[in-house]
Amino acid sequence: MKRTTIRDVARLSGFSSATVSHVINGTRFVSEETRLRVLQAIETLHYRPSALARSLSTNVTHSIGVIVSDITNPFFTSVVRAISDAALQRGYLITVCNTDADVDQERKIIDNLLAKRVDGLIIAPIDSDAEHFGEIMRHGTPLVFIDRGLSPSLVSTVCVDNRLGTRQAIEHLILDGHRDIAMILGRRTLKTSDERYAGYCDALKAHSLPLRERWVRWSNSHISGGFKTTRDILGLSRRPSAIFVGNNMMTLGSLHALQQAGIRIPDDLAVIGFDDHDWAPIFTPPLSVVRQPTNEIGLLAVEVLFRYLDGHSTEPETIRLVPELVVRGSCSSACLESYKPAQLANQPDATRERRN
Repeated sequence: MKRTTIRDVARLSGFSSATVSHVINGTRFVSEETRLRVLQAIETLHYRPSALARSLSTNVTHSIGVIVSDITNPFFTSVVRAISDAALQRGYLITVCNTDADVDQERKIIDNLLAKRVDGLIIAPIDSDAEHFGEIMRHGTPLVFIDRGLSPSLVSTVCVDNRLGTRQAIEHLILDGHRDIAMILGRRTLKTSDERYAGYCDALKAHSLPLRERWVRWSNSHISGGFKTTRDILGLSRRPSAIFVGNNMMTLGSLHALQQAGIRIPDDLAVIGFDDHDWAPIFTPPLSVVRQPTNEIGLLAVEVLFRYLDGHSTEPETIRLVPELVVRGSCSSACLESYKPAQLANQPDATRERRN
């Protein structure tokens, strides 16, 4: 099948290609009769103007590049969905790329997106001080970071207060009676890992508890890392009574290791994860988590990016959202018992009646 061109529209309407272009783009006055004849020809031929051709003349592609380390991670999936919805409302489409936490791949993706002349970039950077982001700034393409930023912060960033969220989780475990609390962290190059480690230290210090480095494990931020580090912790001569896991993917690996070892949660070991996900409430017992406002992160990232695109903002800013500690049943028997009535109270009346 032959693709319909602007020349076909011109031929059918009886006007020149230039006149058809003026009708489509509104770049010059044409009579109402001419405009209607051109529009009728466009409808008859089902012609769609070339976005590429239009972008060459306007220097606007109405596209945004979104780069994350792992799109299968439910956290990023949720954030990207919010970005896509917000961008589409403004007439923009997004191109989502996955780096697999590989700096070279991240660099190649950035180069390709810049070559495709995306209007802006939203990135979850792999490294907290990668030099190649300077190329984007020199290129003049608006850029916003999500989840994590640079050190020092040279680019606007939308994230949560990782330090606060972690401190709240550790303090909850302490108030629940735990004194021996292990921490599983992600990659050392991530700013989020540093911030969550700082929150862990803050909570221990505030309650005059010692920092035992053997209970602090740095991992690869993936399921495999959570599994391995949990196995290592279980192999210690003195086990902790609780584990705080630094992201949702590692939490999956950690729970797998605990299940494989026959560890009962929370009777043998308490668990809190960072990030909420759909299966967390239906896990047995329901998993306590630090919840990030993923939808708000995505919406704010687009909002900040469009401030740059619209020429309203040039100074970098860091927006830190407040995470929420969601206590379910994996911290202690007391938490589990208080969680059950709360859940029952939140169910529809018909469901409560069937259970009574």
